[in-house]
Amino acid sequence: MRKGAVGAAARGAGAAADNVGAAALYRPVTKRVALDPPGRLLREHSDEFSTATVPGTGTASPWRWVRGPAAGVTMSGGALSWPTQDAELHLGTNTASVLLRDAPKGDFTVETKMRFAPGQAAQQAGLVLYENDDRWFKLVHSVLPLTNGDGAVLHVSEFGKEGERPTTTPPTAVANAPMFGGPPADTMWLRMAYHRDTAHGDHEVRASTSRDGVHWSVSGVWTLPVRGDLRIGLVSHNRSGATAEFDYVRTYAAP
Repeated sequence: MRKGAVGAAARGAGAAADNVGAAALYRPVTKRVALDPPGRLLREHSDEFSTATVPGTGTASPWRWVRGPAAGVTMSGGALSWPTQDAELHLGTNTASVLLRDAPKGDFTVETKMRFAPGQAAQQAGLVLYENDDRWFKLVHSVLPLTNGDGAVLHVSEFGKEGERPTTTPPTAVANAPMFGGPPADTMWLRMAYHRDTAHGDHEVRASTSRDGVHWSVSGVWTLPVRGDLRIGLVSHNRSGATAEFDYVRTYAAP
């Protein structure tokens, strides 16, 4: 670290400067903000997957499918078993199945425990908060190919969103973007905490992941302007050859 200086400079005659000064750029953060645990369990918006019937296939089921039921989905050992599909949920290519149920009113946190050991690029599975094929938030264990990696792949916790982006020139009708969170594992816990920002009219979603269900790595926050309601859902797609096993979907009230 070396000392610097603040001043003013001009090229040519006729310039003047006044009130030149400096201020600290920011106050350093030295303490982690405590992560509030979820509130009470909302049983009417949760599922332990303890029945033999595939969700969304019975008339009384609170679940329903978009482009489903997906092939190969079964109930086994108290879990929903879902093979990855050769299908996409990306920009204009919307061929993947999505399993959905209504979300509660107000703020909430949704969590799943998932066993998933993918081995090929593009395989992914996890949670979604879904309005339609072009407006959603997604938290998945994903496999990405490494550029110039001679076939090597990278396992990541991918927290993505899709929606319109009116600030580009020209405006983008549907844009897709990821951010990345804590380290993935063959067994991991996924959470998305939802908050409706009524002051700005936004859906606000924060992602967290865990490898033991106790210690959590918090990702960033994505937002989208509120147009319609979001539904809670699961996905397992992009490339066949792996199977995701979901132990449960639990929804909690805001802390």
